[in-house]
Amino acid sequence: MKGAEAEVVDVGGDEETVKSMIELARNGLYVKPVSAMAYAAAVSLGRDYVVVITGTGLKEYRVGRGLGGLTRLQGGAILRVLEGSSPLTAYQVWERLSGTATLQGVYKALNSLARRGLVTFSYEVYGGKKVRVFRASQNYK
Repeated sequence: MKGAEAEVVDVGGDEETVKSMIELARNGLYVKPVSAMAYAAAVSLGRDYVVVITGTGLKEYRVGRGLGGLTRLQGGAILRVLEGSSPLTAYQVWERLSGTATLQGVYKALNSLARRGLVTFSYEVYGGKKVRVFRASQNYK
């Protein structure tokens, strides 16, 4: 746009971003920090501005206790299935969940739990195929 000048807005840094994230979350919008900064800037400029808010901060900003940040699938269902059982494949975990999750969701949750050290995996041979099997770690309790 020829002749348009950019206006620099100081939104107060991290504190203002967090306040904006909280305000948006109270209205059901779980945004990433960059979207919260854009929202804070628009609010400080007044009602004549539109902000496009993208993404979801839901994964990044889960709050919990004990096994903090785990989803229901990870913390409740999958760890319960693995606890005290012999090593299971992701497919076997999915079968035991009786359709409460997708197979893809189970794979993603197991990989996330493994990265956190709450689940361990190894490889075993089943029917001539090498497959990954999972078991609950001893350190998740």
